[in-house]
Amino acid sequence: RKTRLIMKRPLAVTGFTMLFTLLVLSGSNDKAISAVLLAALIAFVVFMCIKKVRRDKTLPFAALSAAVAVLLLMSNNAYYLGKAKPLNGKEVIISGTLSDLPYEKDGSFYYVLKADTVNGEKSSLSFRVVSKTPLCIDVTDEVSLSAKAFLLGGDSDEILKYYKSKSLFLGAHSPENISIKRGEKKSIGTMLLALRQKLTSETLCLLPNTYGGLVAGLCYGDKSNIPRYVTTAFSAAGVSHLLAVSGLHLSVWSSLLYMIMRKLRVSRRISSASSIVFIIFFAILTGMNPPVVRAGTMIGLVFAADLFKREADSLNSIGLSLILLLVFNPYMSTSLSLWLSLAATLGMMYFLKPLSRALDRLIANVKQNIFTTAYKSVSSLIAVSLAVTAASLPVFAVSLPTVSTVSVLSNLLMVTVGSVCMTSGGLGALFMLIKLDIIGKPLVLLSGITAKYLTETAVKISEFHHALLPIDSIFTRISIAAALIVFAVVLLLGYKNKTVVKRIAITLFCMIFLSAAVVSTVQNNKLCIAAVSVGDGSAVVMKYKYKTYVVGCGGNYFSGSAVCDIINTLGSSNIDYIILPEDSEKSLSGVRRVKETYRISSAVTATDRIKDGFSFDSVVSLNGNSVEITDGKLKITVQDSRVYVFFGDSLSEITFGDVNDGSDAGLLICRGITGDEKSDIILVSTDKTDIGDLPSQKVILTSQNGTVLFTLSHNGKMTYRRMA
Repeated sequence: RKTRLIMKRPLAVTGFTMLFTLLVLSGSNDKAISAVLLAALIAFVVFMCIKKVRRDKTLPFAALSAAVAVLLLMSNNAYYLGKAKPLNGKEVIISGTLSDLPYEKDGSFYYVLKADTVNGEKSSLSFRVVSKTPLCIDVTDEVSLSAKAFLLGGDSDEILKYYKSKSLFLGAHSPENISIKRGEKKSIGTMLLALRQKLTSETLCLLPNTYGGLVAGLCYGDKSNIPRYVTTAFSAAGVSHLLAVSGLHLSVWSSLLYMIMRKLRVSRRISSASSIVFIIFFAILTGMNPPVVRAGTMIGLVFAADLFKREADSLNSIGLSLILLLVFNPYMSTSLSLWLSLAATLGMMYFLKPLSRALDRLIANVKQNIFTTAYKSVSSLIAVSLAVTAASLPVFAVSLPTVSTVSVLSNLLMVTVGSVCMTSGGLGALFMLIKLDIIGKPLVLLSGITAKYLTETAVKISEFHHALLPIDSIFTRISIAAALIVFAVVLLLGYKNKTVVKRIAITLFCMIFLSAAVVSTVQNNKLCIAAVSVGDGSAVVMKYKYKTYVVGCGGNYFSGSAVCDIINTLGSSNIDYIILPEDSEKSLSGVRRVKETYRISSAVTATDRIKDGFSFDSVVSLNGNSVEITDGKLKITVQDSRVYVFFGDSLSEITFGDVNDGSDAGLLICRGITGDEKSDIILVSTDKTDIGDLPSQKVILTSQNGTVLFTLSHNGKMTYRRMA
């Protein structure tokens, strides 16, 4: 009797094949995409001709899925080239409605408009409209305006991929001839967006501060009112997932609804069906974010299994969510949030149980009591944190320069409190919305107290010098790649001894962290210097012995963001000193953004005007005098709008900038700088140009008029490290 072979997980095969196909093809040209489509179709035909492979169905299904993914990508590329790109640099007349809540950033106001028509023709494009003044647009208004369109991302492929993953191709600035029809658009989408805005307003009305902004971010995904330093602290503490509306939020709310209905003796089927309806409602309410759709699909299938008395398959659930996301937007394959969410889910699926059992074995012979119960609660959180960190590490290594070393501690201290904050804040706002203030206000105030605890805990933990571990070194990346290869070989060889496999996995995981820690320790005992590319301004970031120094913070419009990126890459979560030796609008253009993003311990400013304008906590104004900062071999002297940095004995001099070679003043030029691994200074380059050979070992940073702003003297050799 012949046995019919059936593919076990068709949705998983389809979803993961589409994801990896689209990821590989991201940024490819039309010829490469067409070649992959042809190869996938040929592979499908070949697989169907082989009887054994055809009966198994896995490979034919994978080839067909790859072909479908390529067709989706070609269709979206044609739409982008045909509809969006021709509008770049042109004046357009846009009519449409808001598709997201407005927000303010860096003194500008942002509105995402879903167009009904562009220049009088029907369109489904979305525009991110930027205005220097608020436009007073409500979510139910129909808006018509004229503005100059531009492609988002500019020359940066990475930024372009980010906006494409959000189905957002075009921006528009300097809006004019604005016409608003109040309350004309009342679709389901706009009504849910209005509800989200109303819930946020109810929360901020009672908590008009940082903590109210955090509650709104936790409950409804509106992060526009959360200060940047708070998001930076959460990221350094390894709990940024609390701020992203994701599986945690959805599981808390849907489980709460299910539990309440069961307590009211509603049948399991009706409770499960109600939870599925709520999941759909919540996903639309929070803007259909990829993590919400992924988590909503998985949790919804769990409730559906309960509804139809079937068992849900986790991998198939993930596959279905990937199919839904990628059919909707193939560019989402490059979304970092999607990959982190996927890695975290897979980590909990495959690593959580073994880790939990390993931790439980430590008290296997202890009699059950209140202490063992508390231990199991704590150990479950530790197991979740370790599982998620281990699975996410490859994604961090490829996409991010650092990883949090304190995430386990932070999750222990903050996840449970975050759930309380989320639940009390959301329920409180709902009760206030239906005028039950007597119940709603205490709940919102409780959420404010828990939000204060979360904020202060994240800030305190982020101040730990080793909170962020840089993993962007070649040595660490090689360690991660080697670990993945070894683990894959172990699995392919089919080791049946699970204990051996687990021990190998744990050993490799520890080796990766150990290698990254060694590299970080060695580098932190050296002076790392990065001159930031900020146009015709000047900005230098230095790190020595876990202390971070920012010298100058001005230049073009993006100078603040550029400085923040360098600080993050160097593995810093706070700034110890910011030195502002010049008092001009251009030289201070990025200070506000940096101050909003990072907590600054001390500041040295040229005048009292700078000190008063930015309200630093601890500040010294030069006013014609000089200031000296000393830390071991490092000495920084600020005098007469000049900064001198000495490292050891003053045997050789390095100056920054070179106005003679046509480069931007803030661009670090590392030509002629050589050295070996024993060097005590590391020059970090932020540009992608080749290193030339010059007889002089000089790196120069000057202002536009040629004045030397930064001088470094040292007695050792130098190495050069290019930033990823």
